Amino acid sequence: MRRAIRWSARSAHHAALAHRRAAGCESSVAKLIGVEHIQQVWDVAMEWAGPSSLLGEQHRMSATQMFLNSQCMSIAGGTTNVQLNIIGERILGLPRDPEPGK
Repeated sequence: MRRAIRWSARSAHHAALAHRRAAGCESSVAKLIGVEHIQQVWDVAMEWAGPSSLLGEQHRMSATQMFLNSQCMSIAGGTTNVQLNIIGERILGLPRDPEPGK
């Protein structure tokens, strides 16, 4: 599913650029892909660092600190679920989620 979202989002982004209009909801795609990528990068860095990365005091640019900070990125500026909803509704044309309690 993520592959389909990426493809569709890239197409929408390129169309927006071609028509010289603001990217709008396409920025949700950029955020989603960027956050997912940076989280994977720091996840691999933690694997390479091994168990020692969890012990002792860590400086602020350590793999441990960068990994923890990357997890915050999926919350700051809108959660991943919110970004997926925006992409689904505005780019893919899916129906809105039902209102809570209805």
